[in-house]
Parts: sequence; structure tokens; C-alpha cells
Amino acid sequence: MSSEDTFVLEEFKNSINMVEGRYEVSLPWELIKKQLPTNLALSRKRLNSTIHKLKQTNKYLEIHDQIIKEQLSLSFTETVAEEDHKLTNVHYLPHFPVIKDSTTTPIRIVFNACARMDKQAPSHLTDLFLKFRLDPFAISADISKAFLRVGLQPRDRDYTRFIWLKDLNNEKDLQAYRFRSVLFGATCSPFLLQLTLQHHFETYPTSPEVSFLMTKFMWTT
Repeated sequence: MSSEDTFVLEEFKNSINMVEGRYEVSLPWELIKKQLPTNLALSRKRLNSTIHKLKQTNKYLEIHDQIIKEQLSLSFTETVAEEDHKLTNVHYLPHFPVIKDSTTTPIRIVFNACARMDKQAPSHLTDLFLKFRLDPFAISADISKAFLRVGLQPRDRDYTRFIWLKDLNNEKDLQAYRFRSVLFGATCSPFLLQLTLQHHFETYPTSPEVSFLMTKFMWTT
């Protein structure tokens, strides 16, 4: 394990905490934290392109809007206060819809985040495939909005800003938001979710459910 990997893991262990019933984590920054560009101009340009594509069908434009409003109502995101618009250490994320042939989730909004994982991280696919074949039955499950269930600490939220329309009929009236949760589209999100689950399991080691799950999960740490 490199010194940077060790640093990231220690930072995670020292910073994770429970706030109002859910874990909050911080983004895994490099040892030497680089200043990210504001990225607002690019986000506006990409937003115009996204709106143009979505307006080809009112259905998808409205669904995109509904998802953003739902995330706000569930406190996965929050609006950026007027006074916070003057902050300089911020970063805006372009976002776009991935349209799927699904009646339940026709659109998934992807945020083009800049966070990166170590490219040299080892793969555990072989171990996973072997475990999958050990027992007579296999069960797969999907945690609804899994990344969003993990909170993002306030110090990192301004690096996850994005913009959207206040009014679908007025493309010039924009609202800035920022994530209060780990977002879909950041390379580090699976890493943060996995370590949060591991932290939770290690916090309750005597639980029989935890003991069972710990034998079925594969950790990269």
C-alpha cells in the first residue's frame, strides 16, 4: 500500500462520523490538495446542451427536474445560499441524463466529478466470482440510492456544486445546488460506500447479521 493510500484510509477513519442518523464522510483528497477550477462556465455550457436535448421531449425534461427536486426534498442536496456565491474554493459539476428503457427509472442523472481512485488498485473480481459459486443459491440486491445514503461533510460540499433551472420555462434563471451526500458519478463513491459499510460492520461486531455479511463482502483494504 502506497503512502497516499495509507493517508486516504487514515483520513477516512479519522473523519467518518454519525450525524442525525447517518454516516458523514469526506472526499478522499490527495496528500497535496490541488486547487480545483471553479468550472462554472463549462457547467453552464454543458447545461445548455443538456436542456436542448431534454427539450426534444418534455417528458424527460420534467423527469430530470423531478429527480433534482426529489434529491433536494430528501436532503441529499441543498441550495447554495446567496452569500455563498462569493466563495472562491468551489467547483461545479456538469451533469447529464442517461436515458434508460425502464418504467421505474427512465433517467439516471450522472455528475461528471473529477475525483479519482488510484489506477493501480488491485482487482478482486476473481475472488468474487469464486465466492459466488461456493453456495447452491446466490442472491443479489440493490440498495436504493446507495451512494446518497452516505452523507458528505460540510467542508467538501462546495466542491460538488451544480446548477439547474429554477423554472423550466426560463433558461436564464438558474439555481445553484450542492450535494450533502456522496454522489453518483464520482470515481471515489464506490470506495466511500464500501468503507462506510465496513466501518458500520466493525462498529457492531457481535451482531449475527454482521458476522454473516462480513463473510460475503470482499474488501479492498
